[in-house]
Amino acid sequence: MKGETFPIRCPICRNDVTDLTHHLSAFHSKEELAERVAATYKERLDEEGVLG
Repeated sequence: MKGETFPIRCPICRNDVTDLTHHLSAFHSKEELAERVAATYKERLDEEGVLG
């Protein structure tokens, strides 16, 4: 029995995809992904008051 595949939200374009690894390599650069991860991390630090 094959398991169900659930969509995963792309952290860059916010589209739902079934294969995030393939989607990232086909549609986004490594630099784009790194910038998004860094921005998200900074936002979380701001929310927690660490950078305040």
